[in-house]
Amino acid sequence: MLYVPEAPGLKPMGTIWKEVIVSITPGMAAVGAWFSGAGSDKYGRRIIIIGSTLIFVTGAVVCAVAWTKIVMLIGRIFLGVGIGFASMVVPVYLGEASPTHIRGTLVSAFAMMISFGQVVANVMGGLFSYWSPYTVGWRLMFAFAGIPALIQFVCFIFLPETPRWLYENGQEEKAKEVLKKIYSGDEEWINFELAEIETYVAERKKQMEEEKKSGPVIWRVLKTPHVLKACFIGSMLQAFQQLAGINTVLYYTADIIRSAGIENYHTIIWISVILSVCNLIGPFVPMTLIEKLGRRKLFLFSCAGVIISLVLIGVSFLLVGNDSAPNYGITQYALAGNFTNHTMKANDCFSLSNCDQCVTSEQCGFCENSETKTGFCYPVNPSDPTLYSNIGICSSDFRNENASFPNGE
Repeated sequence: MLYVPEAPGLKPMGTIWKEVIVSITPGMAAVGAWFSGAGSDKYGRRIIIIGSTLIFVTGAVVCAVAWTKIVMLIGRIFLGVGIGFASMVVPVYLGEASPTHIRGTLVSAFAMMISFGQVVANVMGGLFSYWSPYTVGWRLMFAFAGIPALIQFVCFIFLPETPRWLYENGQEEKAKEVLKKIYSGDEEWINFELAEIETYVAERKKQMEEEKKSGPVIWRVLKTPHVLKACFIGSMLQAFQQLAGINTVLYYTADIIRSAGIENYHTIIWISVILSVCNLIGPFVPMTLIEKLGRRKLFLFSCAGVIISLVLIGVSFLLVGNDSAPNYGITQYALAGNFTNHTMKANDCFSLSNCDQCVTSEQCGFCENSETKTGFCYPVNPSDPTLYSNIGICSSDFRNENASFPNGE
Protein backbone atom coordinates (compact mmCIF):
# COMPACT_ATOMS: atom_id res chain seq x y z
CA MET A 1 0.00 0.00 0.00
CA LEU A 2 3.01 2.32 -0.21
CA TYR A 3 2.90 2.35 -4.01
CA VAL A 4 -0.60 1.24 -4.97
CA PRO A 5 -2.36 4.53 -3.97
CA GLU A 6 -0.09 6.44 -6.37
CA ALA A 7 -0.33 3.97 -9.25
CA PRO A 8 -1.76 5.28 -12.55
CA GLY A 9 -5.40 4.33 -12.89
CA LEU A 10 -5.92 3.77 -9.16
CA LYS A 11 -5.72 7.42 -8.13
CA PRO A 12 -7.21 9.04 -6.18
CA MET A 13 -7.19 6.47 -3.37
CA GLY A 14 -8.18 7.95 -0.03
CA THR A 15 -8.09 6.41 3.42
CA ILE A 16 -11.46 4.69 3.08
CA TRP A 17 -10.45 2.91 -0.12
CA LYS A 18 -7.16 1.84 1.46
CA GLU A 19 -8.96 0.43 4.49
CA VAL A 20 -11.47 -1.44 2.34
CA ILE A 21 -8.80 -2.94 0.06
CA VAL A 22 -6.69 -4.06 3.03
CA SER A 23 -9.50 -5.35 5.24
CA ILE A 24 -11.62 -7.07 2.56
CA THR A 25 -9.12 -9.94 2.33
CA PRO A 26 -9.23 -11.05 6.02
CA GLY A 27 -12.97 -10.35 5.97
CA MET A 28 -13.54 -12.68 3.03
CA ALA A 29 -11.11 -15.19 4.59
CA ALA A 30 -13.59 -15.47 7.46
CA VAL A 31 -16.37 -16.16 4.94
CA GLY A 32 -14.26 -18.77 3.15
CA ALA A 33 -13.34 -20.44 6.44
CA TRP A 34 -17.03 -20.58 7.42
CA PHE A 35 -17.97 -22.58 4.33
CA SER A 36 -14.81 -24.69 4.13
CA GLY A 37 -15.87 -27.19 6.81
CA ALA A 38 -19.05 -28.32 5.08
CA GLY A 39 -17.30 -28.30 1.70
CA SER A 40 -14.38 -30.45 2.86
CA ASP A 41 -16.74 -32.95 4.50
CA LYS A 42 -18.80 -33.28 1.33
CA TYR A 43 -16.19 -33.12 -1.44
CA GLY A 44 -12.99 -34.04 0.38
CA ARG A 45 -10.02 -32.16 1.80
CA ARG A 46 -7.92 -32.48 -1.36
CA ILE A 47 -10.55 -31.03 -3.71
CA ILE A 48 -11.15 -28.01 -1.48
CA ILE A 49 -7.41 -27.32 -1.18
CA ILE A 50 -6.96 -27.53 -4.96
CA GLY A 51 -9.95 -25.22 -5.38
CA SER A 52 -8.50 -22.75 -2.87
CA THR A 53 -5.20 -22.60 -4.75
CA LEU A 54 -7.00 -21.83 -8.02
CA ILE A 55 -9.05 -19.11 -6.33
CA PHE A 56 -5.91 -17.63 -4.77
CA VAL A 57 -3.95 -17.65 -8.04
CA THR A 58 -6.92 -15.97 -9.74
CA GLY A 59 -6.95 -13.28 -7.04
CA ALA A 60 -3.20 -12.68 -7.36
CA VAL A 61 -3.46 -12.31 -11.15
CA VAL A 62 -6.48 -9.98 -10.94
CA CYS A 63 -4.68 -7.77 -8.39
CA ALA A 64 -1.51 -7.75 -10.50
CA VAL A 65 -3.33 -6.55 -13.62
CA ALA A 66 -5.82 -4.28 -11.81
CA TRP A 67 -6.44 -1.09 -13.77
CA THR A 68 -9.08 0.35 -11.42
CA LYS A 69 -9.81 0.27 -7.70
CA ILE A 70 -12.89 -1.91 -8.29
CA VAL A 71 -10.80 -4.55 -10.11
CA MET A 72 -8.26 -4.45 -7.27
CA LEU A 73 -11.08 -4.97 -4.77
CA ILE A 74 -12.39 -7.98 -6.72
CA GLY A 75 -8.90 -9.51 -6.74
CA ARG A 76 -8.57 -8.99 -3.00
CA ILE A 77 -11.92 -10.74 -2.47
CA PHE A 78 -10.65 -13.78 -4.38
CA LEU A 79 -7.46 -13.77 -2.29
CA GLY A 80 -9.48 -13.68 0.92
CA VAL A 81 -11.74 -16.58 -0.05
CA GLY A 82 -8.72 -18.66 -1.06
CA ILE A 83 -6.96 -17.91 2.22
CA GLY A 84 -10.08 -18.82 4.21
CA PHE A 85 -10.49 -22.21 2.55
CA ALA A 86 -6.80 -23.11 2.78
CA SER A 87 -6.25 -21.92 6.34
CA MET A 88 -9.03 -24.18 7.60
CA VAL A 89 -8.60 -27.28 5.43
CA VAL A 90 -4.80 -27.58 5.11
CA PRO A 91 -4.27 -28.25 8.87
CA VAL A 92 -7.03 -30.88 8.69
CA TYR A 93 -5.32 -32.51 5.71
CA LEU A 94 -1.96 -32.48 7.53
CA GLY A 95 -3.53 -34.06 10.59
CA GLU A 96 -5.31 -36.79 8.65
CA ALA A 97 -2.71 -37.62 6.00
CA SER A 98 0.56 -37.55 7.97
CA PRO A 99 2.22 -40.34 9.99
CA THR A 100 1.22 -40.37 13.66
CA HIS A 101 4.74 -39.88 15.04
CA ILE A 102 5.31 -36.59 13.14
CA ARG A 103 1.70 -35.35 12.96
CA GLY A 104 2.06 -32.78 15.74
CA THR A 105 5.24 -31.39 14.24
CA LEU A 106 3.69 -30.96 10.80
CA VAL A 107 0.56 -29.25 12.14
CA SER A 108 2.75 -26.89 14.21
CA ALA A 109 4.90 -26.23 11.15
CA PHE A 110 1.81 -24.97 9.32
CA ALA A 111 1.48 -22.02 11.72
CA MET A 112 5.25 -21.45 11.53
CA MET A 113 5.15 -21.35 7.74
CA ILE A 114 2.61 -18.52 7.82
CA SER A 115 5.18 -16.34 9.59
CA PHE A 116 7.87 -17.59 7.20
CA GLY A 117 5.66 -16.65 4.27
CA GLN A 118 5.30 -13.13 5.65
CA VAL A 119 9.10 -12.81 5.76
CA VAL A 120 9.43 -14.01 2.15
CA ALA A 121 6.62 -11.68 1.05
CA ASN A 122 8.33 -8.68 2.67
CA VAL A 123 11.71 -9.57 1.17
CA MET A 124 10.23 -9.95 -2.33
CA GLY A 125 8.32 -6.70 -1.81
CA GLY A 126 11.61 -5.02 -0.97
CA LEU A 127 13.29 -6.39 -4.09
CA PHE A 128 10.40 -5.50 -6.41
CA SER A 129 10.26 -1.96 -4.96
CA TYR A 130 13.41 -1.13 -6.98
CA TRP A 131 11.70 -2.01 -10.28
CA SER A 132 9.47 0.93 -11.34
CA PRO A 133 7.43 0.50 -8.14
CA TYR A 134 4.53 2.80 -9.12
CA THR A 135 3.86 1.05 -12.43
CA VAL A 136 5.47 -2.42 -12.42
CA GLY A 137 6.90 -3.21 -8.97
CA TRP A 138 3.64 -3.32 -7.03
CA ARG A 139 2.10 -5.53 -9.70
CA LEU A 140 4.98 -7.99 -9.36
CA MET A 141 4.43 -8.03 -5.59
CA PHE A 142 0.85 -9.22 -6.10
CA ALA A 143 1.76 -11.60 -8.91
CA PHE A 144 4.46 -13.26 -6.79
CA ALA A 145 1.78 -14.26 -4.25
CA GLY A 146 0.36 -16.64 -6.85
CA ILE A 147 3.60 -18.63 -7.23
CA PRO A 148 3.43 -20.57 -3.90
CA ALA A 149 -0.26 -21.27 -4.56
CA LEU A 150 0.57 -22.52 -8.05
CA ILE A 151 3.26 -24.83 -6.64
CA GLN A 152 0.75 -26.15 -4.09
CA PHE A 153 -1.77 -26.78 -6.89
CA VAL A 154 0.73 -28.84 -8.89
CA CYS A 155 1.81 -30.83 -5.81
CA PHE A 156 -1.75 -31.66 -4.78
CA ILE A 157 -2.50 -33.14 -8.17
CA PHE A 158 -0.18 -36.00 -7.14
CA LEU A 159 -1.26 -36.22 -3.48
CA PRO A 160 -4.07 -38.56 -2.33
CA GLU A 161 -7.22 -37.83 -0.39
CA THR A 162 -6.96 -38.35 3.37
CA PRO A 163 -7.62 -41.92 4.59
CA ARG A 164 -10.06 -40.68 7.24
CA TRP A 165 -12.29 -38.94 4.69
CA LEU A 166 -12.15 -41.96 2.39
CA TYR A 167 -13.12 -44.32 5.23
CA GLU A 168 -15.96 -42.04 6.35
CA ASN A 169 -17.36 -42.03 2.82
CA GLY A 170 -17.35 -45.80 2.41
CA GLN A 171 -14.07 -46.14 0.50
CA GLU A 172 -12.27 -48.45 2.96
CA GLU A 173 -10.02 -50.07 0.32
CA LYS A 174 -8.78 -46.72 -0.96
CA ALA A 175 -8.17 -45.64 2.64
CA LYS A 176 -5.98 -48.71 3.19
CA GLU A 177 -4.05 -47.98 -0.02
CA VAL A 178 -3.33 -44.44 1.13
CA LEU A 179 -2.22 -45.68 4.57
CA LYS A 180 0.18 -48.12 2.87
CA LYS A 181 1.82 -45.17 1.12
CA ILE A 182 1.92 -43.08 4.31
CA TYR A 183 3.52 -45.86 6.41
CA SER A 184 5.55 -47.46 3.60
CA GLY A 185 3.66 -50.74 3.93
CA ASP A 186 4.25 -51.15 7.70
CA GLU A 187 1.28 -53.40 8.65
CA GLU A 188 1.51 -52.62 12.35
CA TRP A 189 1.16 -48.88 11.82
CA ILE A 190 -1.51 -49.38 9.15
CA ASN A 191 -3.66 -51.49 11.49
CA PHE A 192 -3.14 -49.03 14.34
CA GLU A 193 -4.23 -46.09 12.19
CA LEU A 194 -7.25 -48.01 10.84
CA ALA A 195 -8.35 -48.78 14.39
CA GLU A 196 -8.05 -45.08 15.26
CA ILE A 197 -10.13 -44.10 12.24
CA GLU A 198 -12.79 -46.74 13.00
CA THR A 199 -13.06 -45.48 16.59
CA TYR A 200 -13.36 -41.89 15.39
CA VAL A 201 -16.05 -42.74 12.83
CA ALA A 202 -18.03 -44.71 15.45
CA GLU A 203 -17.85 -41.81 17.91
CA ARG A 204 -18.87 -39.41 15.17
CA LYS A 205 -21.99 -41.43 14.38
CA LYS A 206 -22.81 -41.64 18.08
CA GLN A 207 -22.40 -37.89 18.40
CA MET A 208 -24.72 -37.26 15.45
CA GLU A 209 -27.37 -39.49 17.05
CA GLU A 210 -27.05 -37.55 20.31
CA GLU A 211 -27.42 -34.29 18.42
CA LYS A 212 -30.72 -35.50 16.99
CA LYS A 213 -31.98 -36.17 20.52
CA SER A 214 -30.48 -33.30 22.55
CA GLY A 215 -29.72 -30.67 19.91
CA PRO A 216 -26.50 -29.26 18.45
CA VAL A 217 -23.18 -29.47 20.28
CA ILE A 218 -23.13 -25.74 20.98
CA TRP A 219 -26.43 -26.05 22.86
CA ARG A 220 -25.02 -28.84 25.05
CA VAL A 221 -21.91 -26.73 25.67
CA LEU A 222 -24.07 -23.85 26.89
CA LYS A 223 -25.96 -26.18 29.24
CA THR A 224 -22.83 -27.74 30.77
CA PRO A 225 -21.21 -25.24 33.23
CA HIS A 226 -17.63 -26.57 33.31
CA VAL A 227 -17.51 -27.04 29.52
CA LEU A 228 -19.01 -23.57 29.01
CA LYS A 229 -16.33 -22.06 31.27
CA ALA A 230 -13.52 -23.74 29.34
CA CYS A 231 -15.07 -22.71 26.01
CA PHE A 232 -15.44 -19.11 27.20
CA ILE A 233 -11.84 -18.87 28.41
CA GLY A 234 -10.48 -20.37 25.19
CA SER A 235 -12.62 -18.07 23.04
CA MET A 236 -11.65 -14.98 25.02
CA LEU A 237 -7.94 -15.82 24.73
CA GLN A 238 -8.32 -15.92 20.95
CA ALA A 239 -10.42 -12.74 20.95
CA PHE A 240 -7.96 -10.76 23.10
CA GLN A 241 -5.10 -11.91 20.89
CA GLN A 242 -6.80 -10.23 17.92
CA LEU A 243 -8.16 -7.23 19.85
CA ALA A 244 -4.60 -6.44 20.96
CA GLY A 245 -4.12 -5.27 17.37
CA ILE A 246 -1.47 -7.63 16.04
CA ASN A 247 -3.05 -7.80 12.59
CA THR A 248 -3.37 -4.01 12.44
CA VAL A 249 0.30 -3.63 13.31
CA LEU A 250 1.32 -6.22 10.69
CA TYR A 251 -0.95 -4.92 7.92
CA TYR A 252 -0.08 -1.26 8.52
CA THR A 253 3.58 -1.66 9.45
CA ALA A 254 4.68 0.55 6.56
CA ASP A 255 2.28 3.36 7.51
CA ILE A 256 3.31 3.17 11.16
CA ILE A 257 7.00 3.38 10.26
CA ARG A 258 6.33 6.23 7.85
CA SER A 259 4.41 8.18 10.49
CA ALA A 260 7.51 7.95 12.69
CA GLY A 261 9.31 10.21 10.21
CA ILE A 262 11.02 7.79 7.80
CA GLU A 263 10.30 8.99 4.26
CA ASN A 264 12.33 6.62 2.08
CA TYR A 265 9.98 3.82 0.96
CA HIS A 266 12.80 1.32 0.44
CA THR A 267 13.97 1.86 4.02
CA ILE A 268 10.40 1.40 5.28
CA ILE A 269 10.04 -1.91 3.46
CA TRP A 270 13.33 -3.32 4.78
CA ILE A 271 12.42 -2.31 8.33
CA SER A 272 9.16 -4.23 7.78
CA VAL A 273 11.27 -7.25 6.85
CA ILE A 274 13.04 -7.02 10.23
CA LEU A 275 9.68 -6.95 12.03
CA SER A 276 8.41 -9.97 10.12
CA VAL A 277 11.63 -11.85 10.99
CA CYS A 278 10.98 -11.09 14.69
CA ASN A 279 7.46 -12.45 14.23
CA LEU A 280 8.98 -15.64 12.80
CA ILE A 281 11.60 -16.04 15.55
CA GLY A 282 9.16 -15.32 18.38
CA PRO A 283 7.43 -18.76 18.51
CA PHE A 284 10.77 -20.55 19.00
CA VAL A 285 11.11 -19.01 22.47
CA PRO A 286 7.97 -20.61 23.98
CA MET A 287 8.64 -23.85 22.09
CA THR A 288 12.00 -24.05 23.89
CA LEU A 289 10.77 -23.01 27.33
CA ILE A 290 7.26 -24.45 27.47
CA GLU A 291 8.25 -27.71 29.15
CA LYS A 292 10.50 -25.94 31.67
CA LEU A 293 8.27 -23.02 32.66
CA GLY A 294 4.81 -24.36 31.86
CA ARG A 295 1.94 -22.90 29.85
CA ARG A 296 0.58 -20.50 32.45
CA LYS A 297 3.86 -18.72 33.22
CA LEU A 298 4.68 -18.32 29.55
CA PHE A 299 1.19 -16.99 28.86
CA LEU A 300 1.42 -14.39 31.65
CA PHE A 301 4.90 -13.39 30.48
CA SER A 302 3.69 -12.93 26.91
CA CYS A 303 0.69 -10.89 28.09
CA ALA A 304 3.06 -8.58 29.97
CA GLY A 305 5.14 -8.23 26.83
CA VAL A 306 2.07 -7.34 24.76
CA ILE A 307 0.98 -4.70 27.31
CA ILE A 308 4.45 -3.10 27.39
CA SER A 309 4.65 -3.10 23.59
CA LEU A 310 1.22 -1.49 23.17
CA VAL A 311 2.08 1.18 25.76
CA LEU A 312 5.33 1.96 23.93
CA ILE A 313 3.48 2.22 20.59
CA GLY A 314 0.84 4.49 22.16
CA VAL A 315 3.44 6.74 23.78
CA SER A 316 5.41 6.96 20.53
CA PHE A 317 2.30 8.15 18.68
CA LEU A 318 1.71 10.80 21.36
CA LEU A 319 5.32 11.96 21.04
CA VAL A 320 5.01 12.12 17.26
CA GLY A 321 1.96 14.33 17.70
CA ASN A 322 3.63 16.63 20.25
CA ASP A 323 6.87 16.97 18.29
CA SER A 324 5.17 17.40 14.93
CA ALA A 325 6.00 20.45 12.82
CA PRO A 326 3.68 23.43 13.45
CA ASN A 327 1.21 24.64 10.82
CA TYR A 328 2.03 28.07 9.41
CA GLY A 329 -0.95 27.88 7.08
CA ILE A 330 -2.71 31.07 8.10
CA THR A 331 0.30 33.24 7.25
CA GLN A 332 0.92 31.39 3.99
CA TYR A 333 -2.75 31.71 3.04
CA ALA A 334 -2.53 35.48 3.33
CA LEU A 335 0.56 35.56 1.08
CA ALA A 336 -0.38 32.90 -1.48
CA GLY A 337 -2.95 34.96 -3.40
CA ASN A 338 -6.69 34.94 -3.92
CA PHE A 339 -8.17 31.45 -3.43
CA THR A 340 -11.77 32.43 -2.67
CA ASN A 341 -13.16 29.22 -4.21
CA HIS A 342 -11.29 27.17 -1.65
CA THR A 343 -11.79 29.35 1.43
CA MET A 344 -14.01 26.89 3.30
CA LYS A 345 -11.73 23.87 2.77
CA ALA A 346 -8.62 25.94 3.45
CA ASN A 347 -9.96 27.23 6.75
CA ASP A 348 -10.72 23.67 7.87
CA CYS A 349 -7.10 22.69 7.26
CA PHE A 350 -5.65 25.89 8.70
CA SER A 351 -7.42 25.20 12.00
CA LEU A 352 -5.23 22.09 12.54
CA SER A 353 -2.23 22.96 14.71
CA ASN A 354 0.51 20.68 13.35
CA CYS A 355 1.62 18.15 10.73
CA ASP A 356 0.37 15.10 12.66
CA GLN A 357 -3.18 16.43 12.91
CA CYS A 358 -3.04 17.54 9.28
CA VAL A 359 -2.02 14.22 7.71
CA THR A 360 -4.61 12.27 9.71
CA SER A 361 -7.36 14.30 8.06
CA GLU A 362 -8.82 12.90 4.86
CA GLN A 363 -9.18 16.36 3.29
CA CYS A 364 -5.80 17.84 4.24
CA GLY A 365 -2.11 17.30 3.57
CA PHE A 366 1.03 18.87 4.99
CA CYS A 367 3.10 20.98 2.58
CA GLU A 368 6.75 21.30 3.60
CA ASN A 369 9.09 23.99 2.27
CA SER A 370 12.68 22.74 2.58
CA GLU A 371 14.07 26.21 1.85
CA THR A 372 12.25 28.13 4.58
CA LYS A 373 11.91 25.12 6.94
CA THR A 374 8.19 25.78 7.40
CA GLY A 375 5.08 23.69 6.82
CA PHE A 376 1.49 24.41 5.88
CA CYS A 377 -1.71 22.39 6.12
CA TYR A 378 -3.57 22.66 2.81
CA PRO A 379 -6.64 20.95 1.36
CA VAL A 380 -5.67 18.13 -1.00
CA ASN A 381 -6.23 18.18 -4.73
CA PRO A 382 -9.21 15.82 -5.32
CA SER A 383 -7.78 14.54 -8.61
CA ASP A 384 -4.39 13.63 -7.08
CA PRO A 385 -4.48 13.84 -3.27
CA THR A 386 -1.16 12.06 -2.76
CA LEU A 387 0.93 14.52 -4.79
CA TYR A 388 -0.66 17.97 -4.81
CA SER A 389 -2.57 20.37 -2.60
CA ASN A 390 -5.49 22.41 -3.88
CA ILE A 391 -3.79 25.72 -3.09
CA GLY A 392 -0.39 27.08 -2.13
CA ILE A 393 3.13 26.15 -3.15
CA CYS A 394 2.35 22.42 -3.17
CA SER A 395 -0.40 22.78 -5.77
CA SER A 396 0.01 21.60 -9.35
CA ASP A 397 0.01 25.26 -10.47
CA PHE A 398 3.06 26.24 -8.42
CA ARG A 399 5.16 23.03 -8.64
CA ASN A 400 7.75 24.54 -6.29
CA GLU A 401 10.89 22.38 -6.35
CA ASN A 402 11.53 23.15 -2.67
CA ALA A 403 8.07 21.94 -1.62
CA SER A 404 7.01 18.38 -0.83
CA PHE A 405 3.60 17.00 0.06
CA PRO A 406 4.20 13.81 2.13
CA ASN A 407 1.25 11.87 3.54
CA GLY A 408 -1.13 14.14 1.72
CA GLU A 409 -4.18 11.91 1.68
